[in-house]
Amino acid sequence: MNKSFIIILSLVLFPLSLSAQTKQLDKIFATYENYKNVESVSITPELFATLSAEAKSNELLTKITLLKILNVTKGGNDKEKSVWINLRTDVNRLIQEYNFSQILKVTQTGDRLEMSLKKSENSLLVFIADSQTEYAVFYLQGNIDKSVIDALITGEIKIK
Repeated sequence: MNKSFIIILSLVLFPLSLSAQTKQLDKIFATYENYKNVESVSITPELFATLSAEAKSNELLTKITLLKILNVTKGGNDKEKSVWINLRTDVNRLIQEYNFSQILKVTQTGDRLEMSLKKSENSLLVFIADSQTEYAVFYLQGNIDKSVIDALITGEIKIK
């Protein structure tokens, strides 16, 4: 095979692999969102425009095309405990399988925050917040560039 064919094939398949990652994340969210101890939020671009009164935040929010959040309360009976354990396993497996790059990891007294990125034209950013009482997964899709990542880390995006 010549190099041109390999390059063209890579360019065609790369968006398909990102689509597969998005579908996998959506499947994970659909699996867990209806459990008793799970809160689920999905925000689309139409709503982002109304979330902030600050121009800088609005500019950054226009780069995000989707935000989904799953928050699982830890504790309760064995069935409820298995929900967050299985969710954690599924999310970690997806991050490893699709070679997300870990761009942030903070641990403090049993609490952990991780941020992993799969960069492309329509990037995916996955946050994992794991504390003693909750396990949460946030997933952002869109034009996730350095300005968005910096704003998320510093709390610059202000949502009312």
